[in-house]
Amino acid sequence: MWEPVGPLPAVVYRRRRWAAGLGALAVGVVVLLLVLVIGGGEPGSGEPELPPPPPAEPVAAPVPAGPPECTDQMIKLTAEIDQPEHRLGQQIVLRLVVTDTTAQPCVRDLDPARQEVMIVTGDLKTQVWSSNDCENPSTLDLRTLQPNQPLGFRAPWNGKSSNPGCTEERVQVPPGDYKLVTRLDDVYSEPVPFKRLP
Repeated sequence: MWEPVGPLPAVVYRRRRWAAGLGALAVGVVVLLLVLVIGGGEPGSGEPELPPPPPAEPVAAPVPAGPPECTDQMIKLTAEIDQPEHRLGQQIVLRLVVTDTTAQPCVRDLDPARQEVMIVTGDLKTQVWSSNDCENPSTLDLRTLQPNQPLGFRAPWNGKSSNPGCTEERVQVPPGDYKLVTRLDDVYSEPVPFKRLP
């Protein structure tokens, strides 16, 4: 073995050798630790690890759309009377009938305040009675109309006159020719003629 030579005792040189070796070892360990820390924890890994992607959001199921709203162009309004002739004092049954004229169901608000059944003179110039004159309750009434299936609303009439608000005395409408007309919002039926007999 090579022995150090110098003015100092040999043991001093041996201790210096050991100290130098231990110092070099410590530097190597520090460098290795730095490489591991900077490199992401694994030797040879040059890129930092990315966090895992978030879980995918569940896909919402499609909600089926309901029937569309019935426009005025999608419905037909008709007026019906129980018989074409009535004597004074007889109870008369009138009907407002609405029909979906399309090939699919549709929804319409049939609030009673939006409906009207009217009796007018035969020349269509004078209204003598209306279902909305004395009572006009307003209630949301959404109905699904089926294609070509009429939906009717009954309106009994005792043969007496009326005016808006029923502020005038109600009297028996005299004998003569009259017509029945129904309305839903801005949609009107064709007039239906009938007679009042003595």
